[in-house]
Amino acid sequence: KSRDTMRWSILLSLFLAIQTELVLAEGKGAELARRYALQDDDVSSWKKVEKAEQPLSKSKSISVNKKDISVGIPIDFELDIWGTAERCVAMHNDVFYEIYPNMNLTSASSDKQGNACGFTLHIGWEYAGNWTLTGYYQESNKSVSYSSFYELRVYKRAIVQPSPEVTLRSGYATFYLPSVFDNPTSCQIKNDEGKTYELLNPIDPAEGIELYKICGVRMRYDKSRLGRWTITQSRGNYNEIMATFRIYEAFDTERPKIQTQLIWERGASETLELTARDATYCDVVTPDGVVIPLSYECKYTLNVTDKHAGVWKGRHGSVHSMKLVEEEYNVEVWNPEALEISVSYEDDGVNMLCRTGLRSLSNCMFKSPNGTVISLQAGVGDGNYEYYGTGFALASRNQPKKRAECGLMIRNPSAYDYGVWKCSMKDISVRKKEITLQGLIDVQNSKGKRLDGEIVSSSPVYVKRGSEFVIRCSTNAPLNFCWMRSPNGTMYSVTKNERGGNLLRYNGEGLSMGVCGAVVENADDTHRGDWSCRLGVVGAAEVESIVPVTVTESELISEIENISTHQGKSTILSCRTLPSSEATIDYCRWVRPNGDGIYRNTASRYVTRQKNDGCMLTLNAVADEDFGTWTCLARLTTGSDVEVWSKIELKEKLDTAIAANATLRTVAFALLGAILICGIFVIIAMYYRKNRQTSTPAYDINYFYPKNPDVKVIPFFTDTKIPEKIAKQ
Repeated sequence: KSRDTMRWSILLSLFLAIQTELVLAEGKGAELARRYALQDDDVSSWKKVEKAEQPLSKSKSISVNKKDISVGIPIDFELDIWGTAERCVAMHNDVFYEIYPNMNLTSASSDKQGNACGFTLHIGWEYAGNWTLTGYYQESNKSVSYSSFYELRVYKRAIVQPSPEVTLRSGYATFYLPSVFDNPTSCQIKNDEGKTYELLNPIDPAEGIELYKICGVRMRYDKSRLGRWTITQSRGNYNEIMATFRIYEAFDTERPKIQTQLIWERGASETLELTARDATYCDVVTPDGVVIPLSYECKYTLNVTDKHAGVWKGRHGSVHSMKLVEEEYNVEVWNPEALEISVSYEDDGVNMLCRTGLRSLSNCMFKSPNGTVISLQAGVGDGNYEYYGTGFALASRNQPKKRAECGLMIRNPSAYDYGVWKCSMKDISVRKKEITLQGLIDVQNSKGKRLDGEIVSSSPVYVKRGSEFVIRCSTNAPLNFCWMRSPNGTMYSVTKNERGGNLLRYNGEGLSMGVCGAVVENADDTHRGDWSCRLGVVGAAEVESIVPVTVTESELISEIENISTHQGKSTILSCRTLPSSEATIDYCRWVRPNGDGIYRNTASRYVTRQKNDGCMLTLNAVADEDFGTWTCLARLTTGSDVEVWSKIELKEKLDTAIAANATLRTVAFALLGAILICGIFVIIAMYYRKNRQTSTPAYDINYFYPKNPDVKVIPFFTDTKIPEKIAKQ
């Protein structure tokens, strides 16, 4: 079999060689001869471009390569022949180029090893068409040529304008090539199913397809034309510009609105993200109607305030829809530090509920009117008390968000269960801030009275000059607000976070607990005196509490600054540290009005005692020399050796009877003096009256007045303007 195969191969080669010789010998098909073998006639034509020293011998083999290649891409031309070429030439559309030994094809380069026949060419439009590469070799002292034929089709891919994709349900779609040939020979479109339209030829108007610009199409919508199309412009057989476009069908324009419930926390950073995919446009509309355009991500981030509650609208455009898709978001803003308190009564029990603005709680506790503390777990209780509410654990991702509730159910309440309860909760918010919430709940019996803030309490304040202090007052009812008025009449609003000007920062357990506290910085003399603490009780009238403020020069104050006593009596002088001070007293000493000192006396007329926060001096049988200004001095355990001090004024107290007699004597002398002065004035008046001369005036008084005056009475309270004539009268 191998021998037979070899015989047939040899016969086939001989046949092809004979056929080639016959074609060339007859001189037929000059173009065919140029494409398959280079002959003497071809050399004579090349000599017109470049002279050849020797005629070329007949070709020994033929190879053909057809390639489609993009503009700008390099292509390799080479002969698949082993050996050293004496010469290498190329022919392109009847133009001759020498490759080796002297390269004259400017756009080509050759990096072939040795004398191999080949080169690399960066393709441009002008290099499309037929190429022939021929190499000349010496074999058995004969010149032999080998040739390869290349047919190059050069193309360029473009992007259709105005858009490579359109979505429509009716009307027309338009596409065109942005770069075109000057003299195109063809412009056609073709879909993936093979349907083709030549746009340079007349098309039946019923088709709804027409030429647009130099090479483009205006196409009427038809369901059969959905999908991908290719538009191609040709120049001759070897130059093409092509691009693709797609036609989509628009979705139903009457899509239902998407409605979403959102829970935002006041003061937190929240993001509103639309459900758009591949959106061409996005915006949101706030509850008050402000339109905010968004970036391509279709997200809007904001710091939440109460004004952001309400219905938001999100709108986006899509390449697959002809109208904007609209979404609605119903936003509820929760205040993490707000507390809603309620109480409800049933036939056999009472339900108390503290509803928060938090999403979860770490604890839930109630304190009864008699001081008993109950710690609750959701769903757990005993015979009398059990949890009431919807829970206070954080909702899972698949569950809707809800407010945490801390509630207590009392079954068959006793007399001890009526009164003011306190609910207390704590948690860490999303901003990693620990929040404690407390509130008062009034549980009334059938004869109960509503909390109205009748019970008001406060404590005096002692503060060292230049220090910060807190004015605090409270009532037995929850508050809506509170404010302060200083001794000099300045009014201050109490706020949670702000300070400065007429604002004071709040300090206390919370308005819901009926507590108002305000921080005052840098105490001075203007702060000394009675402050008015005004409390706005929920559902009741505003109540007032007076808070006395004493500004001291040091951290030691006198229990009583002015003391009055009788000689021979026993009295006590005392001083102590400021109530806000955490320091204790290391030692105490006293200085008498005459400048003598007293320290740790226990057996004389002066007896001293010392506590951690105070000093005391007992004076047995007060003498005349003890009246005056006493000074209490102490050193505190603060690490400083500077003493603090306060002063006490000791005055002599007069007997009540003696004081009354002295008062009567003073009044008697005053009355006697008044009688004497009045008598002197009466005598002088009588003397002048006796000696006064009376005579008739030398003039007629009627001379100065008209005999019949026109008198008009004008009330003093009228707003009528008085005429000038009457005014003169």
